[in-house]
Amino acid sequence: MYPDVKSLLTNPKVTIELEDGRRWLRRHADRRFDVVVMNTTWNWRAHASNVLSREFLQLVRARLNPGGVLFYNTTWSGEAQITGLTVFPYGFRMINCLFLSDTPITLDRARFRTLLEGYRIDGRPVLDLTREDHRQRLDEIVRFDDVEPGESVRRAHADKRPITDDNMGTEWSTERRRS
Repeated sequence: MYPDVKSLLTNPKVTIELEDGRRWLRRHADRRFDVVVMNTTWNWRAHASNVLSREFLQLVRARLNPGGVLFYNTTWSGEAQITGLTVFPYGFRMINCLFLSDTPITLDRARFRTLLEGYRIDGRPVLDLTREDHRQRLDEIVRFDDVEPGESVRRAHADKRPITDDNMGTEWSTERRRS
């Protein structure tokens, strides 16, 4: 649907699996990943806890290579954030997403800038650094304006209960707001 990323469908580095994530991970216990990205739905929607629960995150953690990272959208849920940070020892929140790992994560602005300056899709640069608006966007991205360390997130949501397969988080609650 989006021409800028359509080639992902034919990129040999990308495999798209259309299946229940939990079932797929259980069936493919031999598979390991450097990065798992989950663009999860709103935490209060039906079945959201299937991919936000402690049990599911532990399953993903077991499939990460050493130094691997889980990145997922928490939809601003304090319960989803505290859950991730109880499963993984290291992490940080960026906007409404969590980056989590078994090893410390370092935000290296200079390295990230260099990577983005050279980033290409289908041989074409993603950013045209001859354009002022692209240079401004790059500066905005590497500023990491809305980043919070894991320990701070843990303190902010210490009163929240982690989502489990048994309690289903806010999905089963009458409270449907940022929790």
